[in-house]
Amino acid sequence: MAFTVLHGDDADSMIIQRLFSTSMDIHSTLQLVQDASTTKLLREAIDRLDHAINQIRNHAFDGQRP
Repeated sequence: MAFTVLHGDDADSMIIQRLFSTSMDIHSTLQLVQDASTTKLLREAIDRLDHAINQIRNHAFDGQRP
């Protein structure tokens, strides 16, 4: 995977997009999982990614600290 060096708002937006995409990939995988404990772990991972996205948005775009 190639990485592009970005600065400022472009970097923040790219990071948010990557985290969101990863969250959606995990969410799509939930449909394939039969084990309840694995489903729980995946849902917790999605929640952590969503929290990280919100922290980045607050810090980057609102000027607040996460």
